[in-house]
Amino acid sequence: MSADVKSVLWNVVGGLLVALLTWMWAYSRYRLHLYHLQRLIGFRFGPETEIRITYGQLFLPPQIDHEGNPITHPYRKHPRGGGVAALHESYSIDHPMSECEVRASTYIASLLGRTIRQLLVSDVEADTLLESNFVSLCGSGSNFKTADILA
Repeated sequence: MSADVKSVLWNVVGGLLVALLTWMWAYSRYRLHLYHLQRLIGFRFGPETEIRITYGQLFLPPQIDHEGNPITHPYRKHPRGGGVAALHESYSIDHPMSECEVRASTYIASLLGRTIRQLLVSDVEADTLLESNFVSLCGSGSNFKTADILA
């Protein structure tokens, strides 16, 4: 066997060994991440586990203008930097949500990552769900699920 063939064979064996070690390192890092996440959450979970992140759904009481007509699009965009509002359009939304709850839900979703399936649901939608895993945002005064959990 020539020296060139031996060299190629050793390179192939070395490449396979590096690939195997890289896979073992990535797998052990993933398992360690799962272990720490399970300790943080407090229960063992599998690939089919779902966690519902519940937020306190708000509503806007019916708005009426000075002529007694209902206002269907009551929300407007704040001016940027305290100046004059660039947009004069108005908006409507079905389920207003607190900015701090949006921020908290994104933090939790990034913590759980692709490990656990997360669903963002309002406390009104989750009110009848009993057998599920919940991460409830905000206190019992603004979130029905928090009140249920504390009760």
